[in-house]
This record gives sequence, structure tokens and C-alpha cells, in this order.
Amino acid sequence: MTAYLTICIPTFNRARYLAELLEAIQTQLRRNGIGPETVSVAVSDNGSPDGTPDVLRRFSAEGLPLEVSRNERNLGINPNLCRACEMARGRFGWLLGDDELLDQRAIDVVLDALRRHDPGLLVMYDTRYPSPPSAGVYAGYRDFAAACARSNPGALTEHTLLSSNVFRTDCYDAEFARQSIDTDFPHMFGMIRPLHRSGAAVVVLDRPAITTRTDRPPPPDGRWVPIDQKWIAYLRWLRDELDLPELDPYAPTRQARQAMLRTLRRHPLRFVRQNWRSALQPSAWRFLFDRLVLGRR
Repeated sequence: MTAYLTICIPTFNRARYLAELLEAIQTQLRRNGIGPETVSVAVSDNGSPDGTPDVLRRFSAEGLPLEVSRNERNLGINPNLCRACEMARGRFGWLLGDDELLDQRAIDVVLDALRRHDPGLLVMYDTRYPSPPSAGVYAGYRDFAAACARSNPGALTEHTLLSSNVFRTDCYDAEFARQSIDTDFPHMFGMIRPLHRSGAAVVVLDRPAITTRTDRPPPPDGRWVPIDQKWIAYLRWLRDELDLPELDPYAPTRQARQAMLRTLRRHPLRFVRQNWRSALQPSAWRFLFDRLVLGRR
């Protein structure tokens, strides 16, 4: 049986967080009487050496409609991310991070929006955005990107977060995504090009459905992505792909720099508490340098 919506979860070595997420999904499915013909879960395990296989066996035994793919070894974050996307079998796939927290009505909200609009892409922002930017229905991705370029360019980079995107499977190019592994956003390349060329609608939810943890675990491979450099490169590609010259690739980094400086001025101790684990990682210092320097442009 092929589900209408597949929740696609790439995971590595995060058994505790994955168990919390699967518990939340199972609770919502049972509470609302949602069957496997409507929602299923697909997990791509990147060869986790912890208790991840036991967690997956337990939830499968409890009746969660679950498909598992396990790599013999850790292939890296991005190849595993691509594999998770490719496990979406039905009309839609929801790429969901293994450490995210779901709003109590997240699945209902997502299903309602999909059924009402049948979009090529459904975008949702996390709870850091109590009033999500650019909410509404757009005729195509270029219209959405143009609106963001005018009023809030950061909205375009914030939805590179895995869990922010529910894609229609006929608007996903798995081959192009795999060709874009080194961008660190292969899912975005896999979604945006076919979405733009198809002219399918984009829906941006007017309420958050996910929460990113304030105590997020470190990256599974210990590598902090130079996110600002990646954002700039991605937005340059997006500007060319959409023929959108008004899109400034540096604008989201400027926004992020201003937000970081405000936090440092107002709540320096909170900033230190939330980020102290990063102090011993050279790649985290590179991230900080990029944010402060590139954000001046």
C-alpha cells in the first residue's frame, strides 16, 4: 500500500531523539485515526552503531507503518538525506530531521494544506517564527522567491531546514539532488528546479508545525557546515535558475549577523550557554568568522 504522505527521516546515531520523534508521529496518527494509506514513515539509517535498529524494530512491532533502509556504513549526511527523499512513494514526501519536535497538530495541519491545495511544495517555518514570513499561496516558486527578495530574503534560506519542506514527488529530481551533494542542500536543488519548471503552486503555512531544539545535538559527523558560504552559493544559483536579478545572495547573512549581534548585546550569557559545546570545534569558529565578516557585505 502506498501512502498519500511519506514522512522521510534520515538518521545517524541519534536513537533517543529518533524514538521521541517516532513516538510523537505514532501518537498523532493514532489519536486522529490516520491509517497507513494516508501516512507512512520511511527511515534511512546511515549505519548507526547505537540503538537505532532496536528503536526501529520496536516501533514497527507496535504497528507504525514504517519502512527502513540501512546503509552498511556511514555514507555522510547528504547522501543519506538524498536516500531518505527517494523513499517517498506516494503523492508527497515530508523530509523531517531526526531530532525535531512536532507541534501536537502538525500532521493534521500538513494533511489539510496538502488536500486543499495539492501544491508542488508546502513550506513551514519552525517556532522561531511565531508569525511565519510570506505565508500564503503562490502560483509558482518564482513568485514566492520574488516576494521574499522584496521583504524578507532570509525566508529563502531558513526553509533550507530539512523539516520545513513537504514536496510533491513528481516535483523532485533525485538525480539532480545527488549531483548537488557538495552544496549541503541537495534536497533544495532536487526540489526547486523541477518545481519551478513545472509551474506548480507553493503554499507557505501561516503557523509553525515544528520546533528545532535549543539544545540541538552536534552534527552527526562532527562537521559544522560553513552555512553562510553555502547560503550565498545556493542563492546565487537560485537567482540564476529563477532569473531573479533582484535577489541579493548576501541579504540573509546580513540579517543573521544582525540577529546574532542583538543576542550578544542583550543576552550574552544565554548565547554562551546555548553554544558552549561549539567552542572546542574549529569549524564552529569558522562559522562565527563567516557570519561576522560576510554579513557586512
